[in-house]
Amino acid sequence: MQNTAFMDSPIGRLTLCSDGAALTAIRFDGDGPEPCPEACFDPADPILAQALRWLRAYFAGDDPGPVPPLHPSGTAFQQTVWARLREIPYGRTLSYGALAAQTAPRPGRARVSARAVGAAVGRNPLPILIPCHRVVGADGSLTGYAGGLDRKFYLLKRERGALLETPDLLLAKASPADWRGLYRNVWSHAETARYMLWSVTTSAAEARARLTRTLAWQQTHEAFTVYLRKTGEAIGFAGFRFVGAETAEDTGVALGPAFVRKGYGTQIVRALCARAKALGAKTMILSAREQNAASRGLIESLGFRRTETEPRTDERDGSAYRLIFYRRTL
Repeated sequence: MQNTAFMDSPIGRLTLCSDGAALTAIRFDGDGPEPCPEACFDPADPILAQALRWLRAYFAGDDPGPVPPLHPSGTAFQQTVWARLREIPYGRTLSYGALAAQTAPRPGRARVSARAVGAAVGRNPLPILIPCHRVVGADGSLTGYAGGLDRKFYLLKRERGALLETPDLLLAKASPADWRGLYRNVWSHAETARYMLWSVTTSAAEARARLTRTLAWQQTHEAFTVYLRKTGEAIGFAGFRFVGAETAEDTGVALGPAFVRKGYGTQIVRALCARAKALGAKTMILSAREQNAASRGLIESLGFRRTETEPRTDERDGSAYRLIFYRRTL
């Protein structure tokens, strides 16, 4: 007899199954047949209770501690691959090819193919706890995931540090593969750069180098890449800094031209304000160029009060502009 419990998580409802001694399966909502035949709902099962505590801590961004006892059912080869998955450190990824190279071949085989490893990864009955989401393509891109790529993307970003969530977006630390999305959607567009302090990126090589600098910057600052929640596509960036013990100021918010006028700017500002407040800020400062009517309108619609205007010079071309500052109590 299997016992089950349910959990509502940021990636949907989870069904947990236990045989009383170890966790045997985790199923995402909508994944098809129940993984626990003849199951009995019993959230008091100590294994299920431990697993629920672990998952709640994990999704909260806290240290969940030791993984509960696990008993996945599979072939000897699958068990070998799943054991390797558990060795991938939190916040890190491994390619299918590298995982194959680390996996002992089956009897009579000279080596393990990435395809065979991929098939075993896809049969993992205990996602999250056996972290198959940490296996990616050779170039760092997301590939197949039984729970869907949107869930895989969320789990990877959850493990990379601060994660800000809105109804349609995730604000998270960038990954090396993000240079494509940022180049295509943001950095290559003059209309996006117009009111910023950076110049248009004109080549893939330049985009890769820029992403390297972005990765280093984001690791030590409250700076985030903006992603579409459903697809994981990088569509912008945003951030803030503290300019006093209880005062935070934005360091720029940018969205690619295909993603403006969709309500995303409002979601980003609200997420930044919530993050700043959680870190101790009592006041938030936003700014926009006087010519940027769209940004000024968005800021004012969110209850920010205009406080001052400063003359500035655009270092890219020497042109003069006026920067308007706004404040709001958090």
